[in-house]
Amino acid sequence: MTEVFFVFTIQCVLLYTLFIETGLPEDSEPPDIKISLTRLFTGLMMQIKMEPELKHALNKMKYVLNHPWKFEYPCGAALSGLF
Repeated sequence: MTEVFFVFTIQCVLLYTLFIETGLPEDSEPPDIKISLTRLFTGLMMQIKMEPELKHALNKMKYVLNHPWKFEYPCGAALSGLF
């Protein structure tokens, strides 16, 4: 269970730094077309790469919700799939 909270904490820190780094001031120009296409391409590749992991996590949460009597702490098991 501690591994789940460790991963969740690391993801929160990374998201926080991502929002700080990518925040554009309101008076600045939009990024160049090369940068925009690169961001689009990398975002699509990330979605393709993460899809099996997301499917596995959703299957874990569905299993926990359908079989709560098999777990000592079903909420914790469902949260591990969510995190």
